[in-house]
Amino acid sequence: MLTAFVNTIHEGAQFVHVTVGNLRHAFIVNIDVTLDKIMICDWYGKDALAFTSPAWKEYQDFLEKLQEKNGGVDIEYYEVDEKIKEEAKKCAERNHGFGGCVDYAHRWFDAHSDEMNLPV
Repeated sequence: MLTAFVNTIHEGAQFVHVTVGNLRHAFIVNIDVTLDKIMICDWYGKDALAFTSPAWKEYQDFLEKLQEKNGGVDIEYYEVDEKIKEEAKKCAERNHGFGGCVDYAHRWFDAHSDEMNLPV
């Protein structure tokens, strides 16, 4: 099922949700064919790659399969925007700990989409 999901991801930026334990985690995937890499916007930044608990297995598997699908290109992370992250944390606090990652992704996209080298 994860492979089928990965196969729906194509060139450009997409908002993605994967299962993390009994929750969902949202982030942005940008397949940048001109730079020959996959860029990720995640409020954890590249630290998300270090999460080794079983809850994060689908996240890790998703990135691995996405990388395979795209010929093994590098995966890099956009720098975390700390100001936006603080606002997203406030959103999560208002929602009993939920929704911060998706709030971060949407705010980040609104502020930084011009930096994403998106296809026309």
